[in-house]
Amino acid sequence: MALMATALGSGVRAEPLVVLTYNAWHGTFRTQEEEILEFPSESARHRELRFRHQVSQLAALRPDVILLQEVNPLPQRLRRLAAALGYDAWHKTTDCGVKLFGLGLPSNINSGLAILARPPLRLTPIGVERLSGRWAFCSDWLGLQFEEARYALLVGLTLENGDRYLVVNTHLHNAPEMPDGLRQGIGELHAAGALSPAQVEEIHRAVEGGQARKRQEVERLISAVQWALRQHRGLAGVILGGDLNAAPDSDHLIRLRRAGFVDAARAVEPRSGLATYDPQRNPLVPVLNRVAKPEIPTFGKPALVELARRTRLLEPQQIDYLLVSESLERAVAGVKLFGLEEVELPPGHDHGAGFFLPLIGSDHFGLAVELDLQRP
Repeated sequence: MALMATALGSGVRAEPLVVLTYNAWHGTFRTQEEEILEFPSESARHRELRFRHQVSQLAALRPDVILLQEVNPLPQRLRRLAAALGYDAWHKTTDCGVKLFGLGLPSNINSGLAILARPPLRLTPIGVERLSGRWAFCSDWLGLQFEEARYALLVGLTLENGDRYLVVNTHLHNAPEMPDGLRQGIGELHAAGALSPAQVEEIHRAVEGGQARKRQEVERLISAVQWALRQHRGLAGVILGGDLNAAPDSDHLIRLRRAGFVDAARAVEPRSGLATYDPQRNPLVPVLNRVAKPEIPTFGKPALVELARRTRLLEPQQIDYLLVSESLERAVAGVKLFGLEEVELPPGHDHGAGFFLPLIGSDHFGLAVELDLQRP
């Protein structure tokens, strides 16, 4: 914390910077009935239309820096996006399965993190930090992955006035939660004899284990930032973004705030922030929620599956963030959601999923922050 507070330079910045974080949705979904090595997905046509829609929205906003999660497939999709926008890019494949020269299972997943920036910003790769998952190796064309792995992607950016910034992109583990409705429902199923004490205990272990894993990821993320600050002295600030899969009042966000980060959205909207995961405004969220495999063990019990789906993030919530070092808090000039627009599908369109998929960019809304770096 002391290093983060002292290593970041002060002084007058010279130019504004617009940074966007966006979970672009990999286009697949895990269901109760899925094959172990193949995930159901949208059709190739639907994916292409959705990609074009994303490109048009990004071109309209024209951010200086773009942090993307769930870019799929890598590297092809990123190359097309970078070429369409005229940006420099760097990426890390994080979800691949078993692949050789890009071929293998699952055939529809080679997903990961990416950072894009306008060429004048001189994007410079700094490093990739593994936050969790030991038995995983993924590259663009080779993969041997037996468990989920999470990473942080670190780059440097240099403004025209010479100020240098550290930019970090990550996607943390989607740990199961235990909201009041789920806790009460599990208690009722147990009382009715539909769940054994051992099964209830297993559910609680899964929740506690997932939260412990995310705490470990946050600690390693903070350590990665501190390492980069030691290696690159004189940085003007740190920008950390991504899908953190955590509520603003969670222990994970509290820990990041204690490490010297400020939530840019709440610096502008202190009461409520901005909901990036919104079942009420994003039509893709309830569709996927109806078919998605719950994060908790369900033991093949339909009543528990339905309970888990019914209590999963039904209220709008911010789970995607752009955090800035405390030295940049006063530079936050504006924040807004990205990717709200839904477009009409052509007649006779094949969704490929066996059910209706709306044509919206992602099940997440992005978050765009403007930093007025002319402020002292």
